[in-house]
Amino acid sequence: MPWVVSFSILRLFRAGLANSVRKQCKAAGIVDTSANLWKFYVNKCRNNLHLVLAMSPSGDKLRLRCRSFPGLISNCVIDWFFPWPEDALSKVAEFFLAEVDLPDEHRANIVQHLVFSHTHVVAEAARFAETLRRYYYVTPKNYLDYIQNYHTQLSYNEKKVGNSVKRLAGGLSKLVDAARDVDRMSIELKDAQVIVSAKTVEVEALIEQITEKTTIANKQKDEAEVMQVTASEQSVVIAREKGKADAALEEAIPALEMAESALANLHKEDITEVKNFAKPPALVQDACLMVVCLRPTGVKLDETWGDAKKMLADTSLLDKLKRYPKDSITEKMMKAVRKYFKNPKMTVENMKNVSKAGADSASVSDVFRTSSSRRWRRRDVTPPRRRRRGRQRVDVASRDGIHQTQVRVCSSG
Repeated sequence: MPWVVSFSILRLFRAGLANSVRKQCKAAGIVDTSANLWKFYVNKCRNNLHLVLAMSPSGDKLRLRCRSFPGLISNCVIDWFFPWPEDALSKVAEFFLAEVDLPDEHRANIVQHLVFSHTHVVAEAARFAETLRRYYYVTPKNYLDYIQNYHTQLSYNEKKVGNSVKRLAGGLSKLVDAARDVDRMSIELKDAQVIVSAKTVEVEALIEQITEKTTIANKQKDEAEVMQVTASEQSVVIAREKGKADAALEEAIPALEMAESALANLHKEDITEVKNFAKPPALVQDACLMVVCLRPTGVKLDETWGDAKKMLADTSLLDKLKRYPKDSITEKMMKAVRKYFKNPKMTVENMKNVSKAGADSASVSDVFRTSSSRRWRRRDVTPPRRRRRGRQRVDVASRDGIHQTQVRVCSSG
């Protein structure tokens, strides 16, 4: 900075600068020569122009600058700033922390701690220089930066702690809500456990029932399979018996038609005429006794002409003969009738030759001869037919049992 020392740069503008103070020079009663004007300007600058150069003593820069520009030492007033006292440090800290939101009960302690930290660093720097011969400069600027950093860190941590408080408060509220929900669900769980326990007992009972029913169903299924096999075998037997019964029935149909024709030709007058015989012909009497053996009136009579006339005296005999249950003829009755057919003369043609009453008696004989034939039919046709019907009933019952068993099995499943 040579211009500060020698004003060599100002000489380049001397004329213009001198003219700028000409009026002030005349007002001061000084002759406005060039030398006086310049002198007046320089004195005015000395009295009013003050330059302050602030430099840190740390490092080699101050030494190099003083060596390069001696005017910094010879033409300047050097003001050395010594360390601030503790009172000054406290006042500075209080000033910069006045707007900071600090607890009143801790503000004085915070300021005291800042002062203590700075003075302690200064003392340690001096000890560091004495011990290691290395200088560590601690200036008031470091103290101001220290206060500013404290303020910055305080604001940052307050914000950070505030966010943590909000986050923890939210988590705490969630925990409270969760605890409330847990209490509520615990009550619901207790109620549900009662229901579940009851349902469990019901389910176990139901499982036992299902197990029992499954066992029964499996047993019934096996029985049904056996019944189905038996029913299939019986169906074959029924079909075979049906064929035999149908064949026997075809042979018995002509005898049945002959019996119905004989009964249709028989009249009440014919029965009355036979009844009026005091001593009927032998063939007519035998025919009447055959009817007595069959008991058409439902009353047991002796095989005599007197009991035969009692039978013939029944006014509803003709209707009883037509409605006679021929399938109910017993073997004993047939045995009693057959003995009369052992007579070779017991034919319709021979009885017609006896008399008109004999012809009527022949009609009666034809009826019971046919009854004998129907007895043969009942003996030969009815048993197979009954067996077939019985097997059919058994077959139907078996099929119904199989169906019901399958239904039960399906229901159990």
